[in-house]
Amino acid sequence: AERWESRFEGKRLAFVGDGNNVCTSLVQAAMMLGMSVHVATPKGYELPDEVVDQAAEVSQHGAGLTEFT
Repeated sequence: AERWESRFEGKRLAFVGDGNNVCTSLVQAAMMLGMSVHVATPKGYELPDEVVDQAAEVSQHGAGLTEFT
């Protein structure tokens, strides 16, 4: 059985899809909780630079964002 610990720090979250409002909210919330995020989007549908900058500002516990196309 899979077990989810109560701590988010050090976990990694993956998102595949457009860099839309859902992705934006997910990235910001995860990074605020200390989770690193990998986002894979089609070329031309990446997260806006402003969102990436904002996520870095709210990042906790060394969480980072890695983008893939």
